[in-house]
Amino acid sequence: MKSNNIYFFTSEEAKINFGFLKKYHEQVKNIDEVVVYNTKYKIRRFLAYIFLFGFKDFFLIILINLYWKIKKGRIRHFCHINKIKYKSISNLNELKKIKKNAVGISYNFELIFRINHIKKFKKLINIHHSLLPMNGGLVPIFYSIKKKQKIGTSIHEINKKIDDGKILYQTELKIKQFTTYIKIWKNLDNIALKNLVLFFNNTKIDKRLPKYTKSYNSVPTILTTVRFYINYYIFKSRLT
Repeated sequence: MKSNNIYFFTSEEAKINFGFLKKYHEQVKNIDEVVVYNTKYKIRRFLAYIFLFGFKDFFLIILINLYWKIKKGRIRHFCHINKIKYKSISNLNELKKIKKNAVGISYNFELIFRINHIKKFKKLINIHHSLLPMNGGLVPIFYSIKKKQKIGTSIHEINKKIDDGKILYQTELKIKQFTTYIKIWKNLDNIALKNLVLFFNNTKIDKRLPKYTKSYNSVPTILTTVRFYINYYIFKSRLT
C-alpha cells in the first residue's frame, strides 16, 4: 500500500502506545500525522488494568504516564523532535481535512470510526491483538488467556462495525511458558509491526487464514480480573 500520507491514530499513553509508535517510525518512517485521543479512564477500567498487568508493571506504567502528563505528553514530544504533525482530538469530527489518498492506521485508539470518517481514507486499518473475529472489542489478550484460546494479532480494514472488517494479516503467537501480560502485548506488537511492513510492501498472504468463532467482549468486572490475577500470576495457570 503505497502512500505518502499516513495518519497514525492512537491515545496519548507514554509506555505501550508510545513504544509501538516509536518502533513503527524506526522501521517504516512514513508517518505524516499522529492523531491522539486523551483517554479518560473510568475507575472500573483503571482497577481492571491493575490485575491484568500485575502490580509491578501496572505501577511502572502509571509512573511513566504521570511524568509525561506533566510534560504535556510523550507522543507529543516525540512528534515534535521528529517533525511529525501532531493533533489531539476529543472526537473524530475535529478531523476536518484529510489529505488525498491517505492511509490511516489505528492502534489502541479509543474512538469509533463512522462511515463519514472512513470514506475520507484510501484505506483505514486497525491493529487488534486477537485472532479475529474471535475476541473483538476491549482487552482481547485478557479474554484469549482467560478462555484458553489461541493468542495472536490481526490487521483488518475498518468498517462501520467494531473489529469486523476484512482481515488482511493475522499471526498466532506461540507461548511455551508463563510470561506476563505486558510481555505478551509487546511480542504481539513486534508481530504486528512485521505485518505492517508487509502491508506497505503490498505483500499478500499466500495461505488461507483459519476461521475462528466470532465473539465480542467489553471491560471485565473487577471480580473477574482479581480471579485472573490469582490464577495467572500466583498459580501460573490459565484457569478461569
